Amino acid sequence: MNKTLVAALFLALGSTTITNAADWVELSSDSNTTVSVDADRIAYANKALDQRNAWVKVKYNRPDGIYKAGDYTLTSQVVDCKKTRFNISATIGYSASGQYKGQDNKPSGWLEIPPGTIFEYVADAICSYPHI
Repeated sequence: MNKTLVAALFLALGSTTITNAADWVELSSDSNTTVSVDADRIAYANKALDQRNAWVKVKYNRPDGIYKAGDYTLTSQVVDCKKTRFNISATIGYSASGQYKGQDNKPSGWLEIPPGTIFEYVADAICSYPHI
C-alpha cells in the first residue's frame, strides 16, 4: 500500500514539474548572446490588457563582465505594449551548470524601448504573442 502511494505521489509531482517547465523560444542569437523568452509564462500584467509580464533569458556565448561563456540571466519584465516601454523587476544570474550566481531585485522603473534594438524585438515578440 505504501509503495503504491509513494509511486502515485512521484507521478503526480513529476507531471506537475513537466507542465510547469519553461518553454524557451529563441528570438535572437549572435556571437555574443542568445536571447529567448518563456512563451508559457507570458501573461497580462494589468486590467487594461496593454501590459504583459514575461521572463527573458540571455545566454552569454562569450565572456562578458562577470559572466563566462555559457552563463545566463533570467529577467522578469513588464512590457507596456501601448506606450512602448518596459520595466525590469528582477534579474537572476546563473552559471552554465545552473548554479545561482546572484540576483538584483531593484525595479528599473519604466524605460523607453530603444528603436532598432534587441529590446524592441523582444518587446514586439512579447506583445504579439497570441496564446495568453
